[in-house]
Amino acid sequence: MGFFGKKKWDYISDEMDAIEREEESRHGLVSYTEYNFQLDQTVTFKTHYKHGIMHGNSKTYYQHGQLFEDGEFRDGVPHGPVTTYHEDGQIKTKGQYKDGRMHGKWLIRNMDYIDSDGRLHCKEFTDTIDDGELISSTDTDREAVERRRAYFRAKL
Repeated sequence: MGFFGKKKWDYISDEMDAIEREEESRHGLVSYTEYNFQLDQTVTFKTHYKHGIMHGNSKTYYQHGQLFEDGEFRDGVPHGPVTTYHEDGQIKTKGQYKDGRMHGKWLIRNMDYIDSDGRLHCKEFTDTIDDGELISSTDTDREAVERRRAYFRAKL
């Protein structure tokens, strides 16, 4: 026997974190929003579920509370816009998922690397991805593009 309406519950899993859930039931189907907290009440994860499967907006946070990722899910897989952030709040990546695969134009910023002379570099480029396959890139580092292309092919 289930419930009808709304309810809220808390669960402390250990001395590291806690979970809070707000549930709503309609016609026997439960949808809920789940929040994961550190014990200092800093949110680390917030996501929506529909019938026990991730569906809707999902946000993940750095330990200090700054937003790390903001994305959408449909029926348990990434689908729709997603943005990731550096710890200082600047956009790291921004793009779209389609049925669990990266799709369309993806902006990649501040990909930090150290060259052979020990100098730190930041760059920005755009990858164009079609159904999980890297089609083109504005990145001038051809080796890096080929590594990403091989990575995407391995995931197909």
